[in-house]
Amino acid sequence: IHLRSFFLSFETLINRIYLLRLLKVGLKGKEKEKEEDGRRI
Repeated sequence: IHLRSFFLSFETLINRIYLLRLLKVGLKGKEKEKEEDGRRI
């Protein structure tokens, strides 16, 4: 039971890091889109 809970907490930690990376990449992508829009105008 102890090992099971450990793996669950480890899995949630990995998921959080993955989500944070996705958010960072998404924010960078939005910034790039804004720059492209500025060039178009």
